[in-house]
Amino acid sequence: MVIDKYFKLLKNHPLENIQEFKLIENYLKKKRGFVYKMPKKNTPVISLFSGGLDSVSQSFYLMKKYGLRIYPLFLRRGQKRVNQEEKSVRYYEKIFREIFPDLFMPVFIMDAAIPPLNIRFILTNISNEFLDKKIKFRRGVPYLVPMMLTNAAYYSHYLEIKNNIHIRDIFVNLVSRDGTAFIYETVTALRNSMYYLCSLSGDYSWQVTSIAIEKELGNFLQKDFFIKYCHKYGLDLSRTYTCFKSGLYACGECMGCIARKMAFETSKISDSTIYANRLFLYRIIKKIKKLPMF
Repeated sequence: MVIDKYFKLLKNHPLENIQEFKLIENYLKKKRGFVYKMPKKNTPVISLFSGGLDSVSQSFYLMKKYGLRIYPLFLRRGQKRVNQEEKSVRYYEKIFREIFPDLFMPVFIMDAAIPPLNIRFILTNISNEFLDKKIKFRRGVPYLVPMMLTNAAYYSHYLEIKNNIHIRDIFVNLVSRDGTAFIYETVTALRNSMYYLCSLSGDYSWQVTSIAIEKELGNFLQKDFFIKYCHKYGLDLSRTYTCFKSGLYACGECMGCIARKMAFETSKISDSTIYANRLFLYRIIKKIKKLPMF
């Protein structure tokens, strides 16, 4: 994908700030001679690993296609669905350790509440509100991705001090559609986060990106691309947990579940995920709750 085409696509995303994006890129080019370089094969990298469709499929892609050595990081952020996510993380950790014994390291679990727990639910209870209905700009959890990346940088320093493992590449597993609802998921936000780590550490070797939306690689990819890639190589994604809610099964109704369903439909790959709203008992209970109370 040529650069002009990439910026043309970004113009369709009103939350992107192309002027700011270019300013950061120009500064990085002057400071270190490049904006982003894909790490070489067997380079140790950190991948934010939530057990969701994106983090599992993109981590698989990074190992299978690029041969990167992944140090997966799972953040216990105070999310209600943490148990479901952690179950998925453990499931795919076992699979990846068998498929890629030299590339997928044991998952590191970090307690890092975002926002802090004593104020968390005041903020998260209104996270789905629109800040601008016209462009479908939602409040979300303010600064979520940059805060997650900061914790990933902490993990990098920890690995360097404890195990003498030098890592300056962090992957956050976003796709091109993510930056249309939450401003902290835009490619502008990722460039800002990369500059932030470089500037505040004085170390301009830091690289932060998502493989799905990296301009220097010509990527502007959606979930369906990674679903098809994983299907091609026999990785079952049905045990990933993408739902925003907590339950025995994914609800099938939240933004996360809807995006997941759409991606499988687009990919033309059968979605074997069990959704609660497709279960007979769930529908009966929902109807009962709507009945008038006497």
